[in-house]
Amino acid sequence: MHLRTRDWRKRIWNKWLNRAGQNELLLANSLVAKRPLSIADRFRLDAINATATRDFPAAIASYQKIVDQSAAGEKANDYSDLGRAYERNEQTDKAIENYSRATTLDAQAAGPFFDLGIAYSRRRDASQCGKSL
Repeated sequence: MHLRTRDWRKRIWNKWLNRAGQNELLLANSLVAKRPLSIADRFRLDAINATATRDFPAAIASYQKIVDQSAAGEKANDYSDLGRAYERNEQTDKAIENYSRATTLDAQAAGPFFDLGIAYSRRRDASQCGKSL
């Protein structure tokens, strides 16, 4: 009974988050008409919109454009975002490849190492999972 209550609360929370996120996206998209975005910001908004609508191939394409034009200091974060898009598209090997690039570029950032460990665990590769964490 307790587990079911928790699952119910989690579903309600996720619905609320999805609705709040959709409202934020609608607001952001409406502001674009009033204020032009830089090319990088346009790609990022396209990637977020594609992710929100579960169009992961389009999200991957947008994140790849971001990586291609980003400055050296931003590349680690951008490779992590690209990795997450690949992971959502169930392309774990490509996700691992991009998370690995991110960890190489910024060995101090915990997020890419964590994401890399999760991706290895999804592939059931315990030896690599432990190394990344």
